[in-house]
Amino acid sequence: MKSFYCIIHGKCKNTVQSEGKCPDSQYAFSILENFEEEMAVNGKKPAIFYRREGNLFLYREEAIPAARRAFEMQKALGCAIEWWIPEQVREHYPIYENLTGINAATFGPEDGHFDAYAVLMAFKTKAQSLGAEFIQEEVRGLLINAQNFGEK
Repeated sequence: MKSFYCIIHGKCKNTVQSEGKCPDSQYAFSILENFEEEMAVNGKKPAIFYRREGNLFLYREEAIPAARRAFEMQKALGCAIEWWIPEQVREHYPIYENLTGINAATFGPEDGHFDAYAVLMAFKTKAQSLGAEFIQEEVRGLLINAQNFGEK
C-alpha cells in the first residue's frame, strides 16, 4: 500500500529524504483531500481532522549541504517546498526570535497531519459497509512465501 508510513504516523509531508517517498506523499495528499467524503457510510463522514499547516526544518551551517541536496531533489520531484533564510523564519513564526546558530530552513507549506486512528476506523467501517467481516482472534502463525512461522 502506498503511503503506509503516512497513515501510521498521522503526518503527511513533501519534505522527504528519498526520491521514493515524495510520490507516495503526493499520492497520500490526493487521498486525504477527499477521504471523509469517500469513506462516508450512510451519509456519515468520518472526522480525520486533516490539516495542512506546513512543516518547518531549521538547519545549522554544517547541515546546509545535505539540506540543499534534499531540497533540490524535492523540487525536481515536484514537491511543494521552500528554502528560507532566518529572517523569513522570524517573519512567519515570531516565536523563533532567537535563531542563533541557524543559517537556513526549509518549509513545506502543504505538509500536515491527521488522526491516524480515525483513518484506520474509517477504513474498517467502510469495509464493513461493503461486506467485509472482521475476526478478532489471536495470531498463532504466519505464512510467508509458503513458509510457516509459528504454531503448526
